[in-house]
Amino acid sequence: MAPKPHFPLSISGYSVLPIELPPVPSFPNPATHYLYLHPHEPRVPDPDSSRSLFIVNVPVTTTETHLRHLFGGQLSSGRVERVEFHDTAAKRPLTIPSQTTTTAVTNPKKRKRETTEELQVELDTAKLPRTWDRELHTSGAHAIVVFVDRPSMEASLKAAKKAAKNRTKIVWGQGIIEEERRFPALGIERYKSHNKLRYPARAELLRTVNDYMTIFGRFEEARLREATRGAEVPDEDGFVTVTRGPKINNVAREEEMKLLMEKHKEKSKGLEDFYRFQLREKRKGRQNELLRKFEEDKKKVEEMRRRRGKVRTGDGIRIRSRGRGRIHGPSLPSPPSSSIYSTSTITPNLPQQRRQSLRPGSAKETTVINFVDSHILAINRRHAKKFSSAFANESEEADRGYENFREVVKDIEAIIDVLWVSGTPSLQIPYLISLAGLLNTYLPDFPLRTYHNNPRAFRNTLNPDLLRHRYHTILAFETWQGVSGLQIFS
Repeated sequence: MAPKPHFPLSISGYSVLPIELPPVPSFPNPATHYLYLHPHEPRVPDPDSSRSLFIVNVPVTTTETHLRHLFGGQLSSGRVERVEFHDTAAKRPLTIPSQTTTTAVTNPKKRKRETTEELQVELDTAKLPRTWDRELHTSGAHAIVVFVDRPSMEASLKAAKKAAKNRTKIVWGQGIIEEERRFPALGIERYKSHNKLRYPARAELLRTVNDYMTIFGRFEEARLREATRGAEVPDEDGFVTVTRGPKINNVAREEEMKLLMEKHKEKSKGLEDFYRFQLREKRKGRQNELLRKFEEDKKKVEEMRRRRGKVRTGDGIRIRSRGRGRIHGPSLPSPPSSSIYSTSTITPNLPQQRRQSLRPGSAKETTVINFVDSHILAINRRHAKKFSSAFANESEEADRGYENFREVVKDIEAIIDVLWVSGTPSLQIPYLISLAGLLNTYLPDFPLRTYHNNPRAFRNTLNPDLLRHRYHTILAFETWQGVSGLQIFS
C-alpha cells in the first residue's frame, strides 16, 4: 500500500502534482513546488481545447522543453504538440481562416485576397528583435499544454494523479541538461546575452522594420478595398453607407470649392442683420467704440504734453502756472530754424525701394535674411574684438575689431540699406528693432572723443554766445523755483 501523501490530491477540481526544484548556488537546498492541473475549458471553445491541459503555478523558469520533458519523459504519458504560456496565449489568433483564403490555397492560379483581420493579426505578432534569449514568468503563472490528441491529454492527467498519489519523486528538469542544452542559461550569462542582444545588427533591424511596413501597406490597401466595396452595397433600408475616402488632391476641384464659398458669402451678406433693432444696436455700438477711442486719444495727448512740459513755437517759450494762470518771466527767444534742417531743402538720399514686398518663403527673402544675419554676426564679432587691432595681425578690415563708434554705424548702415531696398515690412520692423538694440548696447562701450579728435564739437560747446544764453536760462529757472506746478505750453 502506497504511503498517504501529506497534501491534498485535488483542490477545487484541480489535480495537485508536487515536483522538487533542484538546488541552485543562490539556494543550495531542494524545494517542493506544486503544479495544479485541469482539462482546459475556456469560455469560448476552440478546436484545441478538448486536447489541452491547463496548468497553474508553473515555475518562473519554465520553458516548453521543461513541460515536454515532464509529460513525455518523466511521466511517460503523452506527446506534446505545443505549449502556450499566459503572455502568448492571449495573442494567439482565435479566428478561423476565411473562405477566400481557403479557395486561394486550392486554386493556386487564383490570387489570394487577404482580409483586414488576417493582416491585423500579422501586425500584432510582428515584433522587433528580441533582447532576452529566455522569458521568465511571474509567480503563479499558468500555461496551456496542447497534446497531439485527446487520449494523450487524458493519459497525462491520469499519470500526474497517479504520481501524486504514490508520492513519486519528480525532480524538475532532471535529465534535460545531460541530454542536450535546449534552453539558454540563467544567472550572469543571461544578462551577458541581454547586453549583446540590446544592439542588434543593422541589417536585421532594417529587415524587421521593412517587413512590418510591408504588412502595414497591405493592411491599408485591404481596408480601403473593403471600405470601397461596402460603400457600394446598400443596407436593409436601401441607404448607402458613407465611409472615409482618400483626400481630394485635384487643384481645379479646390478652386471650384473656393468660388462656391465666396458666392455663398456674397449671397448671405445682406442677411447678417435681419431685424431693424439689430441694425440700431450695431450702429450704436460702433459709435460708442469711436467715442471711447477718441477719449483715450485725448488722454494720451494730455499725458504726452504733461511729460514734455514745454511746446516750442516760433515766438519762443512761455511758462504758465497751473494755479493762477499767469505768465512768469520774460519769453525766451527760440533759435531760428536752420536752412540745413528745413523740410523744404531736404533731399532724400535713400536707395530705390522695391515696389512690392518679397514673397514669404521665396529665394530672394531667404537671401536677404541670410545677408542680414551674417552681417549682424560679423558686427557682434568685431565688437567683441574692439580696441584689439594694435595687438592683432588681421590685415582685412572685416576681421579686426572696432576702433570707434563710426565703424559700427557704417556696418549697420549697410544692413539698413538692404532692408530699405527689400520693401518688406515683415523683415524691416524686427530687424530695425534689433539694430536699434545693438546701437543702444554698443554706445556706452566707446569713450567720448577728446578736443584734439573733435575740435569742432568742443568749439561749439565753448561758444561765448551759447554759454551766455544758457546762463540766463538757468537764472530764469532759479528765480521761478518757488512757483509750484509749472506747465510750459505754446
